[in-house]
Amino acid sequence: MNHLEKVNKTPTISIAATDDEKKGIYQFRYHIYVEEMSRQLKSAHENDELLYDEMDEWGIQLCAKVGSELVGISRINIGPLEKFTPYIVDSLALDRFQKFYMGSKDQGFALITKLMVAPHYR
Repeated sequence: MNHLEKVNKTPTISIAATDDEKKGIYQFRYHIYVEEMSRQLKSAHENDELLYDEMDEWGIQLCAKVGSELVGISRINIGPLEKFTPYIVDSLALDRFQKFYMGSKDQGFALITKLMVAPHYR
């Protein structure tokens, strides 16, 4: 299959459920951030060529595949303010949103991060 045929195929979107699927996502991130973009990140595990952080432990990992090829990824975290890292809370001023919520103190937040697409699908 040539490049144009691959790009014209519709990807399937799914939630990564197995450890192998998640490892594939972490490798995909490493390739994009570290190898392609030359970013130096604390959460990069160079020996394994994996990129993950503490929010992956409770995040929903989405993957887009064409056949068996991983062509896109994203992570969704949904939860109370306390589950998010202090850096995320501060940089996005999530505590300010909490003040405007009139309901219970258990206001949930959703954050989509780590959206990446393989170079030949951009």
